[in-house]
Amino acid sequence: MKPSRIFFFALFMSWFAFGCVIIKDSIYNDGFILGVGVLLSSIEFFAIGIFIIFGNKSRDNVFGLESCPSCMINSISIKDKLKSAYNEQTSYSFCPQCNSKLKLHVSYFVLMFSIVILPIMMLVVFDSVLLMMFTFLIVMPIGLWIYAKYIPLVEVGN
Repeated sequence: MKPSRIFFFALFMSWFAFGCVIIKDSIYNDGFILGVGVLLSSIEFFAIGIFIIFGNKSRDNVFGLESCPSCMINSISIKDKLKSAYNEQTSYSFCPQCNSKLKLHVSYFVLMFSIVILPIMMLVVFDSVLLMMFTFLIVMPIGLWIYAKYIPLVEVGN
């Protein structure tokens, strides 16, 4: 599935609405903290997404550019990397210089698994919603930065 702006905005709005519903219906303190955490994470998600979609020059300065494995020209941005996929035939990213098909290295999925599982482990191990949300708010931008800087693209042919 290729990323789209409509899907991004719909996901943000549903996440934001879910946080508002949790806050409105919270009877106990943990529910309120969970709702505030969901609201904060949705705002962070929205800010990072808007930065990636619309902040071309500053985005590439923060996340850097990666060189294409076939032509070795620095031309692949994080936006191009987010469009690529590991195993789907229709979702490859293409190098703008040599038009080679690119896909993500398998280590991307190891990073994504840890980004998803770490906040859940904080909830299970420490039984703290606040610690889970704090971990998620820290892990999401740091994980995205690590992904942009260190997860390589792999050439898969023309």
